[in-house]
Amino acid sequence: MSAQPFGLYVHIPFCARICHYCDFAKSANFDHDHVKNYFGIIGDHVTRLVAALPVETRFTSVYFGGGTPGLFVSEFEPLMDRVLAHTRAGAEVTLEVNPFNMTIDNAKRWRGMGFNRVSIGTQSFDPDGLKSLTREHSREQALESMRIACEEFPAVNGDLIYGWPGQTRDHWLRDLRDMVATGCGHISAYALTFEGQTPFARAERRGVIRQHADETLFERYADARDILGKHGYGHEEVSNWARAGQEAQHNWLYWRGHYYAGIGCGAHGFLPDASLTGSRYSYESDFRKFLRQNENDPGALSGLPGISGFLAATHADIDRDRDRISWMMEYVGSSLRCREGISLKRLRDAGFDWRPCGIVNDAIKRGLLRIDNDDRMTLDAVEWFRETSWSHKVCESLHFQSQNGQK
Repeated sequence: MSAQPFGLYVHIPFCARICHYCDFAKSANFDHDHVKNYFGIIGDHVTRLVAALPVETRFTSVYFGGGTPGLFVSEFEPLMDRVLAHTRAGAEVTLEVNPFNMTIDNAKRWRGMGFNRVSIGTQSFDPDGLKSLTREHSREQALESMRIACEEFPAVNGDLIYGWPGQTRDHWLRDLRDMVATGCGHISAYALTFEGQTPFARAERRGVIRQHADETLFERYADARDILGKHGYGHEEVSNWARAGQEAQHNWLYWRGHYYAGIGCGAHGFLPDASLTGSRYSYESDFRKFLRQNENDPGALSGLPGISGFLAATHADIDRDRDRISWMMEYVGSSLRCREGISLKRLRDAGFDWRPCGIVNDAIKRGLLRIDNDDRMTLDAVEWFRETSWSHKVCESLHFQSQNGQK
């Protein structure tokens, strides 16, 4: 495993305020002791993880997400010492930051700790968009944060959201052009969805707001594809564009189905075991419960060896229903989102005999799917988006059959 990509994701759940669309594990109700204890537990979990791995392993990418990790500076110093001690030289190390966190002083301190990439939650530069999305920064702060980031870090991602209530096409075109003008090397553009029990979802159920029609979202998506493509951004994944050499290495680890450890409340991980499927697990999403589970732990590895001991000691919730079909569907689902597509050879090597069915052949004729040299199947994301209702049938009809006949 030491020669294979292996990443680390660390979740920091604390926020200055809660945006009304966010469905991640987060809280704006915390104090100094919560933060101190949380960072201490995270550091301990990193140490335990490294000790539990079967061979000496160095992380090939590290990502601190949230929440709002950019709320903190000095708190990262002891944690980064532990993480970087087990990280390959030159690895991508990313910090998620909101615009109001990105000061010159903070940027220089983060850079000095070893962060070499930042992902900035701009979401919009438009005052109407920022108000609609309940963001607390201004257009001027968003532009200034991108300027500072691009000066201080070798790699910068800017986030945008389309489909917010009241958004027009002109709003979206201005946001795209503003983001391109910052010079950042990577851009993520996400369609707004109303998730779970978020304020947006509750407002939709009351009829206060509603999502844009599929046709409108397709227009926004096609605009992103066209504008970003014309300015040198390659379309690497459904929601991500990058200039050459600025691809997000940690994201590609997920998209290619490689292993990664997840640390912290609400985090998910995918660790190797003796099977093809690996171990998928997650942690309690309420940070207070997460703290209670872990802060009084004496530090023993529960008497179990290796990764099993690590997962037991850190109170991980293991997905025990996974099987070979689960792995295959995860790989197909994530790979189809990317420009590289599915390696049919990888599926065959894993014991699956791929057989196209009628509707897949129909998708190929429509230009939604392509198969190159009988080895790689890729999807045209824009055409897929255009035919959303029809292409859902394609997704349901991608049948694979294992060598023993199990479907």
